[in-house]
Amino acid sequence: TNVSALITVPAGAAGQTYAFIVPTTADAKVEPNETFTVALTSGDPNASMPAGLATGTITNDDGTAVTVTDASATEGAAVSFTITLGADRSMPIDITATLADGTATLADTDYTNASGLITIPAGAVGQTYTFSIPTTADAKVEPNETFTVALTSSDPNVSVPAVPATGTITNDDSYAVSI
Repeated sequence: TNVSALITVPAGAAGQTYAFIVPTTADAKVEPNETFTVALTSGDPNASMPAGLATGTITNDDGTAVTVTDASATEGAAVSFTITLGADRSMPIDITATLADGTATLADTDYTNASGLITIPAGAVGQTYTFSIPTTADAKVEPNETFTVALTSSDPNVSVPAVPATGTITNDDSYAVSI
């Protein structure tokens, strides 16, 4: 919307500062900061006006939350985590998933390190996204094992869970007893 404002500068007021307000509209949409331009004009042929345009910035103040669920799978199958976006967003979100050993370890090849970037497309509110971590089938009789996945985002308008999600690898091996 175009907005006009009349600022009257009295004679002899050189060097003084004058301000005007450009009204903005609050919304709940998570979007990049937006800009607008201001051009100064004068009806007085003796007035000297600055050349060019001034730029104003509307800072986005809306955020969205990303959630991730705990997940489990039998060893040898993939542990599939589900991510959900809490609010609409007009641009994609980049989330980094980082895995950490628990009782399941990379050194013991219990699972494959698939840490990395997950991109959620713009406008994906309420949709779910799945990422899977492959596990290794073994012949060890052992308790169920766990690892965690932590989410981070460099976007200050995206909140991620403070507590990592847990992946559980369910043991499917047993002892054979013979007499």
